[in-house]
Amino acid sequence: MKHLMFEKGQEIFAQGEPSKLTYRIIAGSVDIVVATGEGEARRIASLGPDDIFGEMGIIDDSPRSATAIAREQTACQAYSAEEVLELLTSNPEEAIDLIRSLILRLRSANRKLASKP
Repeated sequence: MKHLMFEKGQEIFAQGEPSKLTYRIIAGSVDIVVATGEGEARRIASLGPDDIFGEMGIIDDSPRSATAIAREQTACQAYSAEEVLELLTSNPEEAIDLIRSLILRLRSANRKLASKP
């Protein structure tokens, strides 16, 4: 695990990049944005302390599905794929937190899709 600091507006990772780290926000906030078909960036989530992000690509070994940008000066703990998998197998509470995070994001995405015309 590494402790990383990001400045306001700093890109933490970009959509399409290989997934190498998962992050837990210690302090600050992060916007998750996706590129639209029109070439614009659309914010799909704003995350804060104790939120986890960047885990999807670690779990399914896929490129980043979105870009993460620090909204303000932000401190994160960063975990490698190996550390995430070890944590999930050795610490059930952390596994439940990660699953809960994924479920909340899926529910939010479902609500957004349902509200579109």
